Amino acid sequence: MESLENAIEVRHLRKAFGTLKAVDGIDFELKQGEFLTVFGPNGAGKTTLIKILAGLTQPS
Repeated sequence: MESLENAIEVRHLRKAFGTLKAVDGIDFELKQGEFLTVFGPNGAGKTTLIKILAGLTQPS
C-alpha cells in the first residue's frame, strides 16, 4: 500500500469571537479520498470550522 501525503492537515485550530471560543484547538488530517463528518449541537463551531477551511474566515 502506498503512503499518501495529507490533502488537509489542521493543527491547533482556534477561533474566538470576543470571549466566546467557537473553535478551540482542533487537530485532524485527511488523506486524498478520505472524508470527514462534522456533527454536534447548535453553537458547537461546525459552520465556523467549515468557513475557516474554505478560506471565508480567518482563524484566531
